[in-house]
Amino acid sequence: MSKRPFGHSEMRDHIDLDKELRPVKHQRRVEGASDSIITDPENLMDNWYLSAQEMRRQRDSKEDRHKWIARQNLDPGRYPIVGVWRYSRNKNQKTWKQEGQTRTARALSPLGGSIRFSANREDREFSSIYRQWAEGHKQDFLNTLYSRYAVSGVIPEEVVWRIFRCLVSELIPRNQAWNNAPSYVIEHPNTIWQVGKCIFNIITNGRFWSDDYNTINTVDNGQKFGDYKRNVLQKVYSKNLMKYVLACLSADPTRRYFRSELLEHFETVLSIFEGTYQPDIVDGSDLLSPYLPTNPLIPSGFTREEGQVYETLLKIVDERAKHAGDGKQRIPHIAVVTDLAKDYDDLLAMMCLKELHRLGVVYVEGFVANLMPADKRALFGRGALDSMGYTDIPIGIGTIGDPNRTLEAHSHEFDNTEEFMAAPEKVKDFKDGQELLDIIFKEAKEKGHKITVLTISSLMDMAKFSEEHEELLAEGLENVVLQGGYRIINGKLTADFAAQNNKFDEEGANVFHAFLQKRDIHSTAWTKVAATAVPLYNDLFEFLDQSGHPLGPYLRTVQVRQDLNFYERACSDHPYAPYMTQHWYVQTKSTWFAAGHEPDEEYPKGEDMIPYFTKVVAYDALAAVGSAGDDVLKEFGIVKPIVKRKDVEDEFHKLVGIPAVRESEGQPGLPQEENFDAEMMGTVITALLKGSILAKLQGLGGVGLDK
Repeated sequence: MSKRPFGHSEMRDHIDLDKELRPVKHQRRVEGASDSIITDPENLMDNWYLSAQEMRRQRDSKEDRHKWIARQNLDPGRYPIVGVWRYSRNKNQKTWKQEGQTRTARALSPLGGSIRFSANREDREFSSIYRQWAEGHKQDFLNTLYSRYAVSGVIPEEVVWRIFRCLVSELIPRNQAWNNAPSYVIEHPNTIWQVGKCIFNIITNGRFWSDDYNTINTVDNGQKFGDYKRNVLQKVYSKNLMKYVLACLSADPTRRYFRSELLEHFETVLSIFEGTYQPDIVDGSDLLSPYLPTNPLIPSGFTREEGQVYETLLKIVDERAKHAGDGKQRIPHIAVVTDLAKDYDDLLAMMCLKELHRLGVVYVEGFVANLMPADKRALFGRGALDSMGYTDIPIGIGTIGDPNRTLEAHSHEFDNTEEFMAAPEKVKDFKDGQELLDIIFKEAKEKGHKITVLTISSLMDMAKFSEEHEELLAEGLENVVLQGGYRIINGKLTADFAAQNNKFDEEGANVFHAFLQKRDIHSTAWTKVAATAVPLYNDLFEFLDQSGHPLGPYLRTVQVRQDLNFYERACSDHPYAPYMTQHWYVQTKSTWFAAGHEPDEEYPKGEDMIPYFTKVVAYDALAAVGSAGDDVLKEFGIVKPIVKRKDVEDEFHKLVGIPAVRESEGQPGLPQEENFDAEMMGTVITALLKGSILAKLQGLGGVGLDK
């Protein structure tokens, strides 16, 4: 048989698909966030090693064996083939022909009297060859493909993508399946997995697959798959192809792609090979060039990208001013409950809020510092605010936050704070947190505005206030923004106790969530899914460290120390939480995998991991930006409509960063969804953090706000 050419670009053999697919404005980040560690986001893929281990465990597990059997039942040769796709010779169309299917059955299908779907010109040939695989003749299938398409022993990447597209397109969306349609042609996480298995076998020519365990074989003839993937597969195939294939093979069904996602991506990829791809061109180097401030409120020292954030914020302030006096509150008045110094992200949130306050985007009414030792956290916050020039923003001493927390075990949280922390004698000037909240809400009522509560720590304080001042709180709330998470289960707003802020005081979390639902209070929860998706790196902390402001050296030092402390706990037999394992930490809070390391490599121990602590996870800063107003989020395009997880949509309670729900017997899993623009959120946070320090150092004033 003759070789079949595909694609139209003369340069297709030299295409760097990973580079072509990467947004131009972010290509600079591929060089990494550290001088010593070069990273590439395309290295981030499903952990095939853990997936293989999990699938082996499932086969031998009484509780989870049904998951393994469900995949095995769809294996080639294990099911009767009851129909076939018939491809039109003259149209880009295919028709399903099923044995024993009557016209009546076809008429009852969601598609009407005929079962037709779009097709591509080469699908007819691929589908015919795939029949060998479906019948269980794996080696014949591979031999046919390699004899027909291989060049120098390798099937070209473009051909692999086209086969991938053909097989996925032959799966029918569940809402379009007809009566008695065979399960092997209906879209499902397990049929997506079967497609991934087929493509994996194509690119490896049948190697590194365990038929006994029906999963990736991590070692084949003494060779580790990680070495083979890096040194063989990724020499001839893009990382993007590997990423999509391995995601389809994930042990977690919620991490596998949907049919629609795959088909959309295939069109983009193949347009690159065909020379018709037209990406959104943004001059990344221009965005990195120095910015000349256009307004006296904007500090010097920004890149153009960061300066544009400030221009947008000031435009929002001007737009709000045009509508002043119409009776609608547009400037959020924010009361913050925070456990400052517990992690560095609380200080990041305070810095963002201070700068939004200075620009007139929000009005910060005050902070309540909770979690034992709450008095020291209040001193920390007082000193930080004073160092940024905001001595008039009040701070109160909150509750212990966590009834099981001991004081002695956390003294390290206040290391290296001598340069800015308020003197101990100032404690006597602080109000009790409940008293401060009472003052804030009563003054708001008198002046005719409402309060946004931003809670980025234990909910003990807000639970107590909601019980003792329910009417005052309910009448005075504009909305609540949380760093945490919740779900509506059987009609009840339920705290997600995988979120640490809910876990601190579970009773308080239950009380406050019940209050939110009972009083129809609008709320938004920013989850750890959102936080870990935002690309922030320690070069930001290095910038702040070199600024000359005392908060800079503190943040730079505490980031490394906290990461090392957390990592050592994650490596021990008593992590902070059951899910916070060594793997979780490496995956979530380091750039180990982004640097190109494979999952079957041994993780560094202790201080050897420090060079990879280049990722900043700013949980609370996201919620701080999220409290700035819907018009801010809309103008930056940060929050996106929910596509996959319609089950979480609610009139009053919204999630940003929707966590996956694992499958259970009789209950399919639900996928994770990042329903926001993580890149843009990272840019906004970076600009605000830099601006909070630069504005103080340059003596810039702020917008005068009438409380």
